[in-house]
Amino acid sequence: MKKFFITISIFLLFLFTVNNVTFASNPKGDTLLDRAMNAYNPELKNTHLRVVQDKKVKEFKYKEQFIPVRDLFGPYVDSIKWDNKTKIAVVSNNSSELVLNFSGKNIVAKENQVVLPTEWIRVNKGRIEINAFVVAYLFDKYSDSYGDNERDQWEEELAFLDIKESEGIPGVRDGYLHVYILKEPLV
Repeated sequence: MKKFFITISIFLLFLFTVNNVTFASNPKGDTLLDRAMNAYNPELKNTHLRVVQDKKVKEFKYKEQFIPVRDLFGPYVDSIKWDNKTKIAVVSNNSSELVLNFSGKNIVAKENQVVLPTEWIRVNKGRIEINAFVVAYLFDKYSDSYGDNERDQWEEELAFLDIKESEGIPGVRDGYLHVYILKEPLV
């Protein structure tokens, strides 16, 4: 009887492992946010962010699926500005801008701008935040296996942010999505 339980346990572990690898290699979903969530584990409610640049690591833990923009980009970009009148945040780097629009109005990006979809961002307790699953997915170092052209286009458009790669690791025991961001070295 003991052998039976061991055999069943090994089989279930194998099935779970193969299912997760297959699932992550071709995430399903109608939107990029859906695919990002499904690439890791949409049940995870917490985020552990690690940003690495020049062999220095900054770590942050959040009891939510969102990352404050200042923690993600703050020391690594030229500037982050919030216009309270227009309800628009702008992350500037390398003469380009990442626009986070909270105005409720449709805005058209200028030549040097990229506007993020409102579904990926939020304002929470006065902080501008971006979905952790999207961040991990957009710059994922294993993205070649995804075959997601929309993701590839976003990664190219956001190259000015100097994120070399990311890795999202679902925490099986701790309930965290561990997001590792590797920044380009400072010049």
